[in-house]
Amino acid sequence: MRPLTLLALHALVGLTPLCADGPAPRPARAPEALRHAGVDLEAALRAGLRQVLDPEGFNAATADAQLRLAYEQLFTLDAARIDLARLDARAAQVVQLTFELQLAIDERMAEFDAAGRYPAKLANAKRRALRGLRYLRERVLLRTARADPGRLYGDSTPRLAAWAPAFHWTVRASHAQLPPERFPRTFVLLSEGGSPTSAAIARSADEDNMFSHLSVGYVSDQPYTVKGVDYPAGTPFTIESFINSGVTVRLLEAHMSGKNNREVLFFLRDPAKQAALDQAAEAFFERVLLAQASGAPLGYDFSMGTAKIKGLVAELEGTPGNEGRVFDPAVVRMDGAHYRDVNDYFCSEVGEAVFATAGLQLFPHRSTVEAGAGTRRLFESWGIDPSIPISAPGDADVSPALVRIAEGAKLGLLRANHQRHAALTSVFRWLDDGYTLRVPWYVKAFGKTAAGYARLPILPSFGLPKVSADVMISTIALNKVASKLTARLAADDEAFFAEHGRAMTPAETYAHLDRIRGELKLARWLRPVE
Repeated sequence: MRPLTLLALHALVGLTPLCADGPAPRPARAPEALRHAGVDLEAALRAGLRQVLDPEGFNAATADAQLRLAYEQLFTLDAARIDLARLDARAAQVVQLTFELQLAIDERMAEFDAAGRYPAKLANAKRRALRGLRYLRERVLLRTARADPGRLYGDSTPRLAAWAPAFHWTVRASHAQLPPERFPRTFVLLSEGGSPTSAAIARSADEDNMFSHLSVGYVSDQPYTVKGVDYPAGTPFTIESFINSGVTVRLLEAHMSGKNNREVLFFLRDPAKQAALDQAAEAFFERVLLAQASGAPLGYDFSMGTAKIKGLVAELEGTPGNEGRVFDPAVVRMDGAHYRDVNDYFCSEVGEAVFATAGLQLFPHRSTVEAGAGTRRLFESWGIDPSIPISAPGDADVSPALVRIAEGAKLGLLRANHQRHAALTSVFRWLDDGYTLRVPWYVKAFGKTAAGYARLPILPSFGLPKVSADVMISTIALNKVASKLTARLAADDEAFFAEHGRAMTPAETYAHLDRIRGELKLARWLRPVE
C-alpha cells in the first residue's frame, strides 16, 4: 500500500470520542483486533512525507491521482489496525508530522504553480488531502487531551501558545518562537466560527472546505484611533467583514479571543512583494476607519461576490469594441481599481481586494458552491449564483501566494465542530434528494418583519443585519435542523464509543444521521418537497 493511501486510512479514524473535555474514558468492549493492531502511524506519516518530497514519484503529472486516491480511502477506515500504544507514546511527534506533511504539499504545489502546472483539478485534490491531515491531527490531539493533556506539546511549546492559549498551536519549526509583534505588517488569517451558519459557509463548496471566514492581519506603523481608543504604532489589528456589522477593524487579540474554532496563519510567499501588500493593506485599513467614523461602514456581501462578477461581465460585454464578445464569469476577475468602487464585501473579498490592489492574486483557484437542485435553490435565495465561482475563505488553503505558518484549534470545541460539519453535509445532501427547508408561519412572519426593519437606518445599532427575508428565514431553518442533528449526534457518538471503543467513522456517521432523521421530528423545519 502506498504511504499516502495508508495515511488516508487513518485521517478520520475513531481514535477517540470527539471531545477533549468530557468524562474520563469508560471501559470499552474494544474489538479483539484492536489489541493486536500493528500500524505505526508515525512511520506512515514519515513515509508519506518522503513520498511527497520525491520529485520522481510525486510530480505535477502524478500528484492529483495520488492525493485523490488517498482521500477516497477515508471511507474504508479500520481503526482496529492502529498501534494505539505507540501512537500515545509519540502523539506530539505525530501531530507535528501531519503539519510537516501539509507544508511539504504546500511547497510542492508552489513549485508546480511556478512552472505553470497547478490546475484547478490539482488544487481541489490538495483541498481534500489537507482536510484529511487536519482531521487526523485533531483526532490525535483530542485523544491526547483526554488521556494526558500535559503531553500535548511534547518537549517544546510555541510562542503562540502563550499569546493565544485558547488554541492548541502547531507551528512551522522556523517560526515556533516568533511573537505576533514580529509578524510582517500584512498577513492572512483563515478561520472557522462555532455556529451552524459558519459550518454551512464552510461546507457550501462542492469541494471540501473547513473554513468560514478570512481576515487580513495588519500591524500599524503609526498611531491610530479605532472606535474612540488610541493605539500606538506596532499594534496588530485585523480587517474583517461580518454579517451583522459589515467591514470592521478590531485588535488581533480580540479576533483570537472570539468564537472561532480553528485558525490558520499565513504570510506572503514572496518577500519582494511585501511592501506593495503593506501599502495596499494600509489604504484599505484607513478606508474602513473613515467609513466607520462617518457612520456608513462598508457592508457585507451575501452573494459571496457573484453579483459583482455578473455586473463586471455585463460591463465588459457592453463596452464599445467588445460587441459580440462573450466573457466567461469563471475567469473574469476584479482588479484593484474595481474594488475602489465597492462598498459591500464578503469576508474573503477583503483579502482579495487588498491583494488585487497590490497587483497580486490571492485566489487563483476559486470554489464553486454545491449545485444540486435543492442546494442551488437555497443558494440562489441568498443571492448567490452557483454558476459563478466564489472567493471562498477556504481558497486560501490552496493559494500559492501564501506560506502556511501555524494552525490552531480549540480542543474543547472540536467535537461539536466535527459534528456540525457532518450534520450540514447531510442536510445539503438531503436538499438535493428532494427535501426542502421550511419554517412555521410565525417564524416566516417574524423573518419578513425583521428583515424589513433591518433596512431602516436606525436598526443596525441593535445588531440586526441588513438581510433579505429569504436569507433570514432559510438560515433560521438551517440552524434549527443542524442544531437538533448535532445535539443528537453528540450523545449517540459518545454511546457508540462506550460500545465499540472508538468514535463513528464518517460513513457510519452519515448512515446514522440518515437513520435518525425521522426520529427527530424535523418536519417543522425540513420536509420532502410535495
